[in-house]
Amino acid sequence: MSYQDALTGLYNRNKFNEILYAKQYGNCLGVACFDLNGLKETNDKFGHSEGDKLICSTATQLRKFFNDKVYRTGGDEFVVVDNEMSKEEFNTAIDLTKESMKENGISCSVGACWRTNNCNLKEQFEQADELMYRDKREYYSLKENNRRHL
Repeated sequence: MSYQDALTGLYNRNKFNEILYAKQYGNCLGVACFDLNGLKETNDKFGHSEGDKLICSTATQLRKFFNDKVYRTGGDEFVVVDNEMSKEEFNTAIDLTKESMKENGISCSVGACWRTNNCNLKEQFEQADELMYRDKREYYSLKENNRRHL
């Protein structure tokens, strides 16, 4: 079974599923979910090759700040799993990633969960995923409100 995403070179969903239940974490665990905003629009307007470039650019930005702790779990969905950084380092890496993505024209919704107790990848992934979808709803709500005011 392959553990590498063919397009980005990141770990893939197979690898993520393997660690989701199998790996135990020690004193800290950070999980962040990143989901591209506008991939469908990019594909529809410019073609799938441009969408693939957007996915690869996102992977590059994530790898820059999280090295080999990134998984591409879906078409435009990425998960970071880190048990080495402090909470401050983890949150700073997320902020730097978001800033770098913005500078490179990438819009991404993000949700994160960091714990020092009761580290549980499945629970934390579900929490981070929920927060990411909340961020995505806010993004599209703001986008719709801005469109109405034009």
